[in-house]
Order: sequence, then structure tokens, then C-alpha cells
Amino acid sequence: MKFVLLILLAVGDFSVFLLFVIFGKSEHDITLSQSYIRTVIPFSIAWFTISPLLGAYRFSTIYKFRKSIFKIPIIWIMSAIVAIIIRSFILDRSIVISFVIVSILVQGILLIGWRFIFILITKIFKHNFE
Repeated sequence: MKFVLLILLAVGDFSVFLLFVIFGKSEHDITLSQSYIRTVIPFSIAWFTISPLLGAYRFSTIYKFRKSIFKIPIIWIMSAIVAIIIRSFILDRSIVISFVIVSILVQGILLIGWRFIFILITKIFKHNFE
């Protein structure tokens, strides 16, 4: 069952990147496929490569809010910086500071919010997951 919860958590994390693209698409005149290539792919590559190495998917981080609230933002910022560099290479463009700020803040808030909801749900239904 714990493996299923890890998969659910990863799907939720990935959904954060998709949600950011949907928000961004409404603000900018680009197609969803362009947004996917420009944003979802670099952020997913960075997050799913770096975050497991830094403990974002350890059970002690996943199920303990106090540990998660300190650890996830740090892991997110490190992953986001790498993602922005990857994105710069993919687009062959310089890094735009306004995008850096917005993407780190908005996706960070969404990611932390999702993780908080996940922790609450698993605590409420803890006896069902054991």
C-alpha cells in the first residue's frame, strides 16, 4: 500500500506542474503543447531527478508535516533552479527573472499545498493505509 501512496504523491506532484501550465496558458498566447514542452518537461525532469535524492519521497518526509514544511521548500528551490536552467537550454533563450520568480513561487505554493493535503488525507485515513 505504501508504494501506491508514493505513486499517488508523484502523480499529485506532476499535476502541480500541469496546473501551473494551465494557469500560464490563460495568461499567455501559447498552445498547451508549447507550454508542456517549455515548462512541464523541464520542471518534471528536475523535480523527479533531484527530489528523491534529497528525501522528498522518504516516508519520514511524506508523513510528517513539520519535517515536510521545512524540507520540501528547500528541495523545491533547488529543483526549480535546475529546471529553469534546463528550460533555458531547451528554448535556447536567456533566463527571464520574472518567470523565475513567478514559477518558483506559484509552483512552490501549489506543491507545498498539495503535500499538505496529502499529509492530512493520509493522517485521516491512516488505518486504511497500513
